[in-house]
Amino acid sequence: MGRSLASLLFLSFSLLGSDGGGEGPKGAANGGVFKARRVDPPEREVAVIASEDGYYPGNVVVFGGERVRLFLAASRKGGGCLAMPSKDVSLTARPGEVAEGVVFFDRPGTHPFSCPILGISGRVTVLERGAPVGRPAAE
Repeated sequence: MGRSLASLLFLSFSLLGSDGGGEGPKGAANGGVFKARRVDPPEREVAVIASEDGYYPGNVVVFGGERVRLFLAASRKGGGCLAMPSKDVSLTARPGEVAEGVVFFDRPGTHPFSCPILGISGRVTVLERGAPVGRPAAE
């Protein structure tokens, strides 16, 4: 029992990044100063289907500070589209294909999108991270 506990503790310290010198995590040995590093924004993937009846989903909810990878498919033979002028996004999906685009939402708000060919519309609602659920942040 004591040997397995010792193995578990050793593994835990190894995973935490201890250098074995009793200094704690790596970087703590130099006075607790850690080098800043660039972190990519979180990325969310969202699939949207365009049909004669509208978009599914018609309202996409994301958080500010997220990069969103949009995938568009069409459920009709003529294809479909998604245009979001506020973010300079324009996607066209032909039958049997999936169109893809990336957009970054930096602050809360609402961004409408539409397909003039089908006469349908939807929106992306951007919430402030940490805002109460169910209530969009003020624009």
